[in-house]
Amino acid sequence: NVLDREGVPGIKTCGNANGESTCINNSIDGLVTPEGKPRSVWWVYKYYADSLPARFNTSVDSDRTAAISYFSKDSNSVKILFGNLGKFKSSFSIDLKSVRKFSVFAKSKKINYSLYQIPNTEQKELSNPILIKKGNVSISSKNTSALALDDIDTQSVYLLKMNN
Repeated sequence: NVLDREGVPGIKTCGNANGESTCINNSIDGLVTPEGKPRSVWWVYKYYADSLPARFNTSVDSDRTAAISYFSKDSNSVKILFGNLGKFKSSFSIDLKSVRKFSVFAKSKKINYSLYQIPNTEQKELSNPILIKKGNVSISSKNTSALALDDIDTQSVYLLKMNN
């Protein structure tokens, strides 16, 4: 809702494509193509719905970033769906202190992560979010760790997946 209200275009549903309304062309109000293939907005709604039963708070050091964090039991991972609400690309850090509390990370010295981009494809298909970065970050029970993310644009929504 925040991303839509702030005008992040990658999450709009209904619109006009080639003079045809996507609200009435078998595209489930624009979530999928008329052929039933997912669009970028479908992925955002999917991950948003996945987050509902298992959300938790995560600190982000930017007031221009909307983030929803949740634990995914099916993949035994933490996921963060986020977007840049500013007018320009930005960088920010995610505090991993709240992530560390999950038993999957209890004995870990590092967290593996994958960062996916869900670009604004408008009416075009997006078969899967695009993997743009993989790596790991050290965590410690004594020190607070953070994951720095750079070049986060305003035309995409991102999914950060973290696992052991």
